[in-house]
Amino acid sequence: MANTRKVTRRDFVKTTAAIGGLTILPSGLLANPPSSKLTYALVGCGGNGGGTTRSMMSHKKLQVVALCDPDKRQMTKSIKKLSSKGVTPQMFQDYREMLTKMKDKIDAIAVSTPDHNHHPVTLQAMKLGMHVYTQKPLTNKISHARELKKVANETGVVNRMGIQLHSSVGNRTVGHYLRSGAIGKIKKVYVWSPKQWGDESAKRKPATDAPAGLDWTAWLGNAPKQPYREGIHPNRWRCYLDFGAGTLGDMGVHIFDTPFKALALTYPNWVKTTCNKANSFGHPTGNTVEYSFAETEYTTKDFRFTWFDGSHAKTKKIPELKLPGKMKFPSQGAVYVGEKGTILHPHMSGAIFFPDSVKQAVAAAKRPTIKPMDHYHDWIDACLANKPSSHADFNYAAALTETVLLGVAGNRFPGEKLEWDCKKMQFTNMPEANKLV
Repeated sequence: MANTRKVTRRDFVKTTAAIGGLTILPSGLLANPPSSKLTYALVGCGGNGGGTTRSMMSHKKLQVVALCDPDKRQMTKSIKKLSSKGVTPQMFQDYREMLTKMKDKIDAIAVSTPDHNHHPVTLQAMKLGMHVYTQKPLTNKISHARELKKVANETGVVNRMGIQLHSSVGNRTVGHYLRSGAIGKIKKVYVWSPKQWGDESAKRKPATDAPAGLDWTAWLGNAPKQPYREGIHPNRWRCYLDFGAGTLGDMGVHIFDTPFKALALTYPNWVKTTCNKANSFGHPTGNTVEYSFAETEYTTKDFRFTWFDGSHAKTKKIPELKLPGKMKFPSQGAVYVGEKGTILHPHMSGAIFFPDSVKQAVAAAKRPTIKPMDHYHDWIDACLANKPSSHADFNYAAALTETVLLGVAGNRFPGEKLEWDCKKMQFTNMPEANKLV
């Protein structure tokens, strides 16, 4: 009688490993866990990594089998928290060793490293047929975001970028009102954050020895080789060109998300950045970034999109909206200027409508039915079912990340309008900017 046992991803990985090479697994031979649990590994235990994993672990069918972090101190903290829950995962300081030794034991992986390592870790995991959850921004280079999108589609693994507010009822409700015409077609969007992920120092900090327990070579990964300097790890790597994407990469992805999805925006036509002084190694601590997008069914022909961060957020100018009385703009959020009215959307809050006539019309209308969803559990359920989920997948995440990174590229050429050809993936009027792609 023929053997009709279902081929699992683990079986296929074992076979391909035996014949050598890092084969991209074809669709249909991906993660089909032989047990009722989804085996999960975390790369990057600090920052968002621990919180993400605790949220994942609230799903009864997730089993944490491995942790990886170049800094043993970060892993020790995570192990203590996991041990209290009866979990004893294997530990590694280099993700390559983990993926080599456990490629037949891991079904899904979360990537919570600094931005520069999102690409290599995610890429190798997908090529091994592992489902992936990668923190925002998807990458810190445009070409890398495009590559992850391509390989995700080739392998068919379940993939998601970690922008949990994408799934929130609040943001999805604001998206509904933007698409429904509550304030007409959108003419302008203003988005901002006061964070200042930058370093405008005249020179770099001096090289010094890495702290005990930190494998600096593993931490650098594919970044340019350089000595350890105080202040980069664990807290301020976002400030530096080699590792992070500044405030745009941190908060821009979150706050761009609702207008980007709701207004059906894609790649910008051009970008222009005005920023504080720049040096050769750090991001500026204040930016104003203007974008031009092609018209969509939800926007006007002259639609404009503007971002402010850091010191520029404190002096932002939104002439279309004068707040009543003592009301103040939130520290971070968005303003949508439509043909019939305006929406103020504080970050992590609900919409506020202007003028009163629009507010009254919205209040009188039937509220949309938007069901709550768990951003993390939805991804786990999709992995267990081996079926794609469109919530913040790499097809969407790569375009959103690219838009953010075009603004980051602009701060290397302050005041210049950089024309972007998305098909050729190049700046057409500034060839020297293409090295940043």
